Amino acid sequence: MSLLKKIKLKSETVLGAMLIKVSLLLQWPALTALVFAAMTRDINHAGEYTVLCMRRSIFMDDVRAMARFSGRIRYLVVGRELVMQILTHFVGKTEMKKITRDYYSGNYGAVGKEKTYQYLKKVWPIYKKMKKFDAVLYSNFCYIEEQELARACGDLGIPLIVLFKEGMVSPGTHVAWARKAHKGFRFRGQAKMLVYNEEIKKAMAEINVPGLTADKLQVVGIPRMDHYFRNAAVARPAKQVTFFSTDLVPKLSLLVENETERRELAARFEYFHRMVMEFATAHPVYQVIIKTKSYQLFLDYVLDIKKRYFPQRINNLAIVNSGDPAEMIKTSQVVIGFGSTTLVEALAANKTIISFDFSKLLADSSFDYFRNYPGLVNYAGSPGELEEIISNYEKYQPRDPEQRRKFLESFLYLTDGRSSNRAEESIITIIKTYEHTAS
Repeated sequence: MSLLKKIKLKSETVLGAMLIKVSLLLQWPALTALVFAAMTRDINHAGEYTVLCMRRSIFMDDVRAMARFSGRIRYLVVGRELVMQILTHFVGKTEMKKITRDYYSGNYGAVGKEKTYQYLKKVWPIYKKMKKFDAVLYSNFCYIEEQELARACGDLGIPLIVLFKEGMVSPGTHVAWARKAHKGFRFRGQAKMLVYNEEIKKAMAEINVPGLTADKLQVVGIPRMDHYFRNAAVARPAKQVTFFSTDLVPKLSLLVENETERRELAARFEYFHRMVMEFATAHPVYQVIIKTKSYQLFLDYVLDIKKRYFPQRINNLAIVNSGDPAEMIKTSQVVIGFGSTTLVEALAANKTIISFDFSKLLADSSFDYFRNYPGLVNYAGSPGELEEIISNYEKYQPRDPEQRRKFLESFLYLTDGRSSNRAEESIITIIKTYEHTAS
């Protein structure tokens, strides 16, 4: 994203937040809806139905894939933070801290939650009429700002569907992960949850989330993976290495409970970033990309590491929080990461994969996707190991096609390149069901 676009986006975001604040102070739902409409953007411009997406980075890659490879739905996108602003206004900052940790237990923020629900019930029909959307699409059901919106949509007869971007953990660890990650949440008002694979479906059904019954779970695959199975012919990669920096530090509360162990893990994760930057410094013939998730705090985390350890300009190093991950993977010789679905994408693209070995620090191996398939990944624990693998990347590519097939099928459901079609077919069926019920 260019600097001019970033400035424009920031200005729009600040102005939008100010206008939302004014509309809330005036208790003016129509103005709130107007601001939402003004902040809504098109992903594509045609389709049998229109679906409003609540922005989340990886989730939007799935949405763009559906628009490209299936194309039956027109997608709009708006920031989740606008709904969060409404919730924060009514609940108050003090109570927000409590409900962020535990939304449903206790009576925290009960009055504010009810006011949020009642206000959204007034805003959403006006907003829907302005933008003419038929359904709302989220990437999870655990976002706190979603709870009252889901309730309102349920009462208004607007399908709120979850295209679940979570649950990509090592096979065999899904149930334990699901219990830990979704403890204390409910599935209320949401119409259905579309998941990536059968393991996720079984796990989510088993943990008994209130309101989430087996008939509300459907497996569709991973839409963004269609890039690799529909576009098999790929040009020879450039001398490029892409490191997908995941949000490991915020996940530490799920991975480890001991504070000392968390600090050790965070320090090790930082060290791996330094290794990649050191490689870029030592090998200017390589283009090295460090791609973070879109939120500024993830980008700032990496930029801060560079500032502290490599204050000089590194011409062949790009640290970004935007761009098409699929294109980065396709054009790279080597893909680096940990606990990121981009590694699954890299395997689908038959790339040399480097991950980091946290086994001595991390008893929970749920985010090491390759724990049962060590032949598909290369672990680097030192700058020398990293350099060896990258410099001789062809020697370290996956060699066992049967293991690769089993791995991909366990994560992706099907490798037919039609996940986008299945997801859109499911969304359209849900919309039609709601239309039939309303009539």
